[in-house]
Amino acid sequence: MALVHVTRIGTQVVVRLTGELGDAASAELDRAFDEVRVLASSLVAVDLQDVELVEGAGLDFIARLHACWRVKLLNAPTGLRARLASTG
Repeated sequence: MALVHVTRIGTQVVVRLTGELGDAASAELDRAFDEVRVLASSLVAVDLQDVELVEGAGLDFIARLHACWRVKLLNAPTGLRARLASTG
């Protein structure tokens, strides 16, 4: 199960993700994207410290954020940046 918490701190939006970010979390990640869209100006920080797994919908979520805003990944699991680069 994935948990997503979106907050705005100054000019940046912080997305804290927890758990498994796979296809089962798709609806929750879509809601989070909509929330980010309302709050974000230019920078979105994504905190992955408590993430156990990033696949499918989780990779798509981060890629969608990156397509719209400048994204800073915090505490990214080993290999995640390379996987995101390979998805385009």
